[in-house]
Amino acid sequence: MGKIERAKANAKGKRQPKVEAVEFDREKRRDYLTGFHKRKLARIKQAKEIAATKEKELKREARKELREERKKEVEEMAKALHDEARKAAAFARGVNESDMETDEEDELTAPATTDIQTGEDEFVDEELDGEQKLSTVRIEPMDLDADTSSEEESEEEDDGKEKDGRKNNMAKKKKSDKPKVKKKKFRYLTAGERKQDRRKIREKKDKFKEKRAAMKETSGATRKKR
Repeated sequence: MGKIERAKANAKGKRQPKVEAVEFDREKRRDYLTGFHKRKLARIKQAKEIAATKEKELKREARKELREERKKEVEEMAKALHDEARKAAAFARGVNESDMETDEEDELTAPATTDIQTGEDEFVDEELDGEQKLSTVRIEPMDLDADTSSEEESEEEDDGKEKDGRKNNMAKKKKSDKPKVKKKKFRYLTAGERKQDRRKIREKKDKFKEKRAAMKETSGATRKKR
């Protein structure tokens, strides 16, 4: 007999132990059979926890968006105030320069004032020897033709002046017909206006807080409904 045959004979000759009974853990069996409702409640609880985490994420995103919007609004307001201040400074600088230029022009174009004496000139005759006063009289012949020509020239000059005056009046009317461009006036903000601006900024902040509180109330109402 070979080794294989001897091994088979020995295996057949050995008696294997018999299993008397299959026993189960009674507690585990009872938990499995009676735990359908319990497992259902556990699934519901898990779903609620998942929903709560999602709601927290949504709130976090909403707060982040609100912060970004607020930051953007503040940056825009700061930029607008900076631009206005820069424009005001530039305008004030231009006004000062224009005033200086006009003062210089007035000084250059101002006519030189001279003392003019009005009244009758008094002439004092010098006393000659022997207390005699010397007076000379000069007589010139009258030319009638010259007088008439001078009158005609004066009339022509008057006519020319009237024509020039009409032309000047027409030119002034044309200039007055053109619409005048008003210069923008710059003025600094008063204390009351600055106070009003601060009040507007405060009102915007209060509106933002009210909006945030309303979002909290809506989120709380949705949670209660669930």
